Amino acid sequence: MNDTDRMTETTEDLARLRHEAATLNVAGRHAEALSLYDNLVAKAPNVAHWHNERAAVLRNLGRIPEAQQACETALRCDPSLAEAHVNLAGLLLCQGRYREGFREFEWRLRVPQCSVPALGLAAPMWDGRPAPDQCLLVVAEQGLGDTIQFVRFLEPARRRVGRLVLVVQAAVKELCKGVAGADEVMGSGETLPPFDLKISLMSLPHLLRTSLATLPAPMGYLDVERTAALKRDGSKIGVNWQGNPTGTGDRGRSCPLEAFKPVFKLPGARFYSLQKNFGLEQLAAFPEVEDLAGHCETFADTAAYMKALDLIITTDTAVAHVAAALGRPTWLLLKYSPTWRWLRDRMDSPWYPSMRLFRKEEAEC
Repeated sequence: MNDTDRMTETTEDLARLRHEAATLNVAGRHAEALSLYDNLVAKAPNVAHWHNERAAVLRNLGRIPEAQQACETALRCDPSLAEAHVNLAGLLLCQGRYREGFREFEWRLRVPQCSVPALGLAAPMWDGRPAPDQCLLVVAEQGLGDTIQFVRFLEPARRRVGRLVLVVQAAVKELCKGVAGADEVMGSGETLPPFDLKISLMSLPHLLRTSLATLPAPMGYLDVERTAALKRDGSKIGVNWQGNPTGTGDRGRSCPLEAFKPVFKLPGARFYSLQKNFGLEQLAAFPEVEDLAGHCETFADTAAYMKALDLIITTDTAVAHVAAALGRPTWLLLKYSPTWRWLRDRMDSPWYPSMRLFRKEEAEC
């Protein structure tokens, strides 16, 4: 075997090792994945992507300082690796380092094949400076929960421009219609009015130089005009337990409805399912839970029922954001290493005053 053959064999071996490590991480076998990534970076210490992927595994294990070190190592190997900057952003944000974290988060705009609709529109990107004679188009990105969470930044942005138009996913258009700061709310795909500047919704906290201390956290910043009718007697509790099982990051986030069984024993309480699409078959085993899916075509419909509930208990889905944005008492069930927005080691959320956090105590290994 010549040197070229040995080099090819080594490259193929490393590729197989990386694939196996990535597969284990996706499967939730994080400790095993980490062992393989340790082996991988020991053999090839200057490959930025591998250090970044190792950081993601450490993040899943809740080892935040080590994950940050791995990200920083990746960026020393390749300072232009956008994925490592975005990974670092999440690590900084979960520590409450918002100024640094949101600055790093802007690197998502450079990630190949990123889904940021504002980038495709023909207008200058707003840089945050006052533009009192111009119309700013703010375009939602990523998930429905992200949209609900970040529309709070419209009001301070509106004070810097002459007019602000918000474009959101059709599913939350009605819910967002009354949000402070938006002169007009449109659904994705609708014909846009004339505008002078554009910005992606999740870039606003960076442009507004948001810190943990200056984070806007108004109680009940979204609302709908109607309230659904429910039986008056007893405490009324809504439950939501399942996200999209095919979504990235769903492992450990959702739980079976069976996990709510102790709650269902509360005397005098009535229970209502806020679940849509996924996991509804589990209701057959719990006749005490009334299914509202047939009455909730949109998130505005769901919000109308939430207004009639005394408490919403939910996993980390868009339902949690809607409930808390309405100012409803919300108990949020979190996996061991949740997304950055819920910070670390807190039972409350600086984003939502009416929310209480319940954290899983052991890592999904």
